Amino acid sequence: MEPTSHEAESLFPGRMFHIGVIVEDLERGMAEWSDMLGLRWRSLVSGVSEIHRGGVVTAMPILAVYSVDGPVYLELIALARGTVWDVLGLHHVGYWSDDVAADIDRLVARGASVEAQMQRDGKVLAAYLTFSMSRIELIASASRERLVGAL
Repeated sequence: MEPTSHEAESLFPGRMFHIGVIVEDLERGMAEWSDMLGLRWRSLVSGVSEIHRGGVVTAMPILAVYSVDGPVYLELIALARGTVWDVLGLHHVGYWSDDVAADIDRLVARGASVEAQMQRDGKVLAAYLTFSMSRIELIASASRERLVGAL
C-alpha cells in the first residue's frame, strides 16, 4: 500500500536541516555563496567517514562547512572524485533523524534506495537515500552540537 500524502509528510515534520551542494574548491565556494547571498559560515567540518556503499566499506575524507544563516542551512562539501561527493552542484536535502537505521527502513519500505551509509563503531550516523531522481541525507540528531552547535 502506498502512503498517503499526509503519512509521507509526517515522517520528518520540521526536521529539514540543510541543502548540500558539492563545490570544486571550498574556500572559493564559500566566497561565491557569500557574495551572491550574503551567507556567513561556521567552522569547517573535516574528518574521515567510514562509508558503506554497495557492500564495500571505504574510509573517505570529507571537508564541509555549514552556513550560519538558516534554517534551512546551506552545506558546502568539497568535491572528492571517486566518492559519494564526486559530482558538482546540488547534492542532497538533509534531515535530522533520531534513529537513522529505523528511518532508513521506513524510507526503503516507501520505495527509496540506500546509496551510502556513514558508520562509526557499527552505528549508522548518517545515510544518503535516493528516490524520484533526488537524494536525501539522514543525519543523527545526536550530531547536531558537533555540526552546527546549539541552535
